[in-house]
Amino acid sequence: MKADTPVNPYWQSFSVAKSSCTKVATGWLVNNMTTARLARSSTHRQCVEAICTSALRPVPMVSVCEELSANLIGSRGKIFFGAVGDQIDGILANYADVSWWVVEQGLHIGVVEPGSGADEAERESRVARLKPFDKYAGPLAAAKWDDKLAKAHMRLSDDALEEITAKLDSSGVSFKEMLSPKWRARLTAYNQKHNHRAIKSFAAAIKSHDFERLIRRRIYCARKRYLEAIQAPSRSPNPEAVQNTFPTSARTIPECFWSIPSS
Repeated sequence: MKADTPVNPYWQSFSVAKSSCTKVATGWLVNNMTTARLARSSTHRQCVEAICTSALRPVPMVSVCEELSANLIGSRGKIFFGAVGDQIDGILANYADVSWWVVEQGLHIGVVEPGSGADEAERESRVARLKPFDKYAGPLAAAKWDDKLAKAHMRLSDDALEEITAKLDSSGVSFKEMLSPKWRARLTAYNQKHNHRAIKSFAAAIKSHDFERLIRRRIYCARKRYLEAIQAPSRSPNPEAVQNTFPTSARTIPECFWSIPSS
């Protein structure tokens, strides 16, 4: 069986930090589909129970917080169909401070207080999963960012750009590995043509007009990705409805936890 594109590799309420990345734990989610029909006025807890018990591989529920027993899905009932992880996360997107995670024993759903150790661990986990360039350049750009600069594409001064690229070079982050295949080819062609001033570092790259623009764009992207990683997802409680789409605040989940459709 070939692993196709995941149904939803973005989960808003899933705790990577508290989950186990073992074969047994991830097996509750990967390629595990479910179909469940709930009558009107069922609780969110009953929805989760039905999703788990009706799954291709039933998922044991180890613990579920009381909050899910207090809210109903409404008067029209609900049909759940798709990947287990997507369906669970769709329900929990209605809660501001409720997270879910999987371990070898099964599923946990619990309240995570903002600013708690678990919340900080989640943030650190997201930053750790960034690419080396984003992880290092992101905070540097965030510290030097200036919204007062007139041009939106020039929110880093020339001095700030020089300082950031110098630190990138000294950090050991590879300039060439940061480039896409297209830009690597352009770099090779440029260096062959200009052997006496070949570009081999970030500091050298910003002296070339084309490469300077590229470096700026990549640093801006690194800043955005870093800020998204350190900021906790913004979730507004909405107990009246069960969401099945993922919000823009959702974060990418490591591949080992992906729910993928059967083929």
